[in-house]
Parts: sequence; structure tokens; C-alpha cells
Amino acid sequence: MSLGLRECRPISDHRYLAAESPIWDDRRGCAFFVDIKGHLLCAHDPATGATRHWPVPEDIGFVAQTTGEGLILGLKSGLYLFDLQSCAMTHLPVLDVAADERLNDGKVAPDGSLYFGTMALDAAAGRGRLYRLSADMSLELIDRDYGVPNGPAFAPDGSLLHCDTSINRIHQLCRGEDGWHRAKTLEIPKNYGHPDGIELDPAGNLWAGLWGGSGLLTIAASSGLMQHLPLPASYVTSLCPIGEDADTVLVTSARTPLLRGEPQRQPHDGAVFIARLDSKWPARSRRFDVG
Repeated sequence: MSLGLRECRPISDHRYLAAESPIWDDRRGCAFFVDIKGHLLCAHDPATGATRHWPVPEDIGFVAQTTGEGLILGLKSGLYLFDLQSCAMTHLPVLDVAADERLNDGKVAPDGSLYFGTMALDAAAGRGRLYRLSADMSLELIDRDYGVPNGPAFAPDGSLLHCDTSINRIHQLCRGEDGWHRAKTLEIPKNYGHPDGIELDPAGNLWAGLWGGSGLLTIAASSGLMQHLPLPASYVTSLCPIGEDADTVLVTSARTPLLRGEPQRQPHDGAVFIARLDSKWPARSRRFDVG
């Protein structure tokens, strides 16, 4: 699979404070994403070019699909089931979140479970954790000692990749008889920026948004070769394949620096982009079974 982009354009003139967590919904034909600090759930229809926004009452770290009609939102205070029609939110009481913490990035795994991270509001080192929520609503602590947890991405062998953006590390986590453990840790050189949201393409290549790196990072599965794909935004946060053409990704970015306090540097900071790939990457939808 060729690791390159043919074109990239913003979906609109809107600039988000911290767009993140893009996912593709094949039933509705739209890509959902969130604006963490703008307190928005967002949906973009690539067929019409329209983007819809739903306000939420607090920081929102991620959105996930369910087997029902609703969505799961990872808000500052916990997990909520959200009804798109009525905008009603139902709290899922599976985790007590401290007042100085919030939920961050999360995704549904191939087995239908939900993985998500928590972090301190000031991104303090060691406060972040990674959890797995099963369909029976049992919650499992997978890993700890993160500053800013992001991802995860799921490998065909059952392992998962999870990122600590604050210290430029991507961990490979494996499940053994005695629980989860870190099998490998990849250090990302700081000259690339900070790895943020991550994905694995069908060939097993790793793609990552680069916070402060003005682009995407790709890491070839066969060689480990790192490549920087430039984008006109300083704080690129995540990406996901979307649509029916199998060569398109949605890329999110932020205009409010969250980690180091740098000023805005590019006019497209905070934009959400449609990017065309050099090769095929079929979009997929994963859903959590809420029972």
C-alpha cells in the first residue's frame, strides 16, 4: 500500500478548537467527529458536503457507534448514550471520573468492546489510564501511567496500539494469561511532532496525526520506515477512512494548543480535511452492543 496523499482540502471554513475522534458510519453515510474544547458532536456528509453540529455540556473526548440508533459519547464526566433525534443523554454508570480528570480518545474494537482513555485536565504525567468496556458493561483497566492517552488501533493478531502523546511513545499491548502487558514501545522522534490519534491500514502500516507536527506520520509495516506527510495545519489530531470510494480519509486538527502553549501558526489550524490517498483503504464501521 502506497503511503501518500494525492490531495487535501478543508470540508468547510469552520475552524474547530480541538477536532478529534473521527469515525465512519456506513448506515448513515456520514463521518462523526468531536470538538473537545468546543463542546460539539459533529457529523459530515461527504456526499452533500454538509456538516451538522450538536452542542454538548462539557469537554467531549470521543464518539462511538452502537448497535442501536444512539451513540456513545465520552464526556468529561463519563460515558453517555446519546439520542441524535431528541438529544437526550443517558449516563452509563461504569466509571467514576475525578473532578480534575476527563475522558479522552476512544474506539470500538473488532470484537465490539469499547476502549477509551482518561487523563488529568492538566495532562499531568502518570495520571492517564486505558480502559476496556465489554458489552455486559464490565469495565477492565488495561494500562496506566499515561500523560495524554490517544488511540487505540487494533492489529489483526489481537494486540492493540495505544499512544502517549505527551512523551512521544506508542505502546503495543498484548493480552496474556496474567492480563495485559506492554510487549513493545516505539519512540517517535520529537522532530516529527507528537503522535496523536492513530490508525492501522489494511497492510498494517501505522498512521498518526502529529500534534505540533503539521501533518501525518506513517510507519511502514514491512520496514519501520517513518514518513512525514505535510498538511496545512499545525496540530493534526487524528484520521479515519470514510466513504464508498475506499481512497478517502477524514483528518481532524485543532487550533487550541493543549500541551505546550504555542501560538496558532497556520491559517488552517482547526480545520477538518478530506484527503485522497494514493491507494485503497476501505472504510469500516464498528459498533458497541449496548444491549
